[in-house]
Amino acid sequence: MWDLYASGMERHLLPDSPTLDTTRTLDYSIASDLNGWLAGKSGVWVVLWQDDVVDPVGYLPVMLQQAGEELPVDKTSPGAAAPLPTRTGARFSDQPKVEHPSGINFGDKLMLLGYSQTGPQQVTFFWKAVQPLTDDLRVSIILRDTNNQIWGSGTAGLLPTSTRPSAGG
Repeated sequence: MWDLYASGMERHLLPDSPTLDTTRTLDYSIASDLNGWLAGKSGVWVVLWQDDVVDPVGYLPVMLQQAGEELPVDKTSPGAAAPLPTRTGARFSDQPKVEHPSGINFGDKLMLLGYSQTGPQQVTFFWKAVQPLTDDLRVSIILRDTNNQIWGSGTAGLLPTSTRPSAGG
């Protein structure tokens, strides 16, 4: 796919695997690779290919968007890559940017790092496995005001938690 759009240009694979591997998914540890690859560069073109498998949570787009603004691109052709430029000297962190940290520990298995408002009427919760998770977990959220009025609810758990990295991922 890359050769079709950018033959002869430098490319990097995330994860660094020539074949699709469902056991190698992305997490914040890609920060060191990004920092090395993008040092001194003014931007980057990202081709998402099988991203629902290798980056099902969406770490890469979130990290790139935090470091730059997306430029408009003609997306009329199928599979067109979207440019996500980074600022020169941008540094990527191996930890999420959490606006409202909490550190709530659930049985020394799972920790709620906190949450951030990531869009209009959108909140992202940041979790960390304290140890390898053997059971798949689901998260249910109910938003109530001080009068116990329910304003919204939702359930997450689209990925089996037992396949996510622990303690550092």
